Amino acid sequence: MNILKQAGAFIIIQLIFLAAGFAADSTPVIKVGIVPAPPFAMKNTNGEWQGIGVDFWKELAANLGMKCEYRECDYAKVAKLLADGTIDAAVGRLSALELHDPRIDFTYAFFFSGLALVVPKMTEQHHWLAVLDMLYESNFILVVGLILAAMILFGIAIWFLEHKHNPDHFASNAVKGISSGLWWSATTMTTVGYGDKVPQTIAGRLLALFWMILGIILVAVLTATITSMSTVSRLGNVYKQPTDLQSKRFGVVTASPGEKFVQRNGLPHQTTATIAGALKLLNTGKVDLVIDDHAFLKYYCNKHKNTGARVLSNQLTLKGYSFVLKKNSLLRDQLNQAINKDILLPNWHNILVKYLGH
Repeated sequence: MNILKQAGAFIIIQLIFLAAGFAADSTPVIKVGIVPAPPFAMKNTNGEWQGIGVDFWKELAANLGMKCEYRECDYAKVAKLLADGTIDAAVGRLSALELHDPRIDFTYAFFFSGLALVVPKMTEQHHWLAVLDMLYESNFILVVGLILAAMILFGIAIWFLEHKHNPDHFASNAVKGISSGLWWSATTMTTVGYGDKVPQTIAGRLLALFWMILGIILVAVLTATITSMSTVSRLGNVYKQPTDLQSKRFGVVTASPGEKFVQRNGLPHQTTATIAGALKLLNTGKVDLVIDDHAFLKYYCNKHKNTGARVLSNQLTLKGYSFVLKKNSLLRDQLNQAINKDILLPNWHNILVKYLGH
């Protein structure tokens, strides 16, 4: 009797395990189409899919308990494959601003990027030449001239007020006296103040007080202007407004977002098959700028450290990248909630650092 009870219990336990296994196996498989587009989706050396979009999707799927099968898809066929049920979702460099089809829908954007420019790495010589060029264009020389004129005016004025009552410091002789006044004016404006030339009359001291205050302001303006120009040069602002780009020669990759941009705006350009070819044109001086998606450029330069180029922080356009689903898909609400939550977690930051660098 005990043997029968033990056998029955064993059979029940096995049935429970079988039922649990069947329930696990019955979880629907989400068919995910991968649209190759570095750094959002590409294969590694082991043939496994990875990238900003792929890694983030896998993290969301794991948190939601989804089982996924992945297959490569052509960008032009994404909407059709989703509409006929061949795939349930699509991952890649996919934006609602580019894909227009009533049969598909988009999750919340999980990443924003846009067109950015690449310039050669700046040497110190190039940096200071750029600063001088900006100072010239900003009428800086005119401002310096006005300041020198003010310094001369105050130097003559202090001599005129002091030379009769203070000949030891400001000689009665016009040449010597005015030269002493100019020396006093320069040292006072720059706040050096050696004390070798000191006004003694009330009028002279009032003039000196006014010139001290004005001198501090003028020196501060000069210092701030040069510092700001130097900072702008370091940041690499090669243009101030879109019309400045008309005179630049662009290097673009064939069929890339950058090529579409230069064609749409009628900008002079050369096309190459790869980003490496475009950067070669840049480094040899055949083009002034390379333009492409900011994330892609950051990924490439992070992967290839010695490109001789740097990606500017300016972005000419901006668009959000999302996951694509069939219209009215039940997955949309689940994914949107997960995106809002997971995008604030450290793992998302780690994904970005992995592909784009710090």
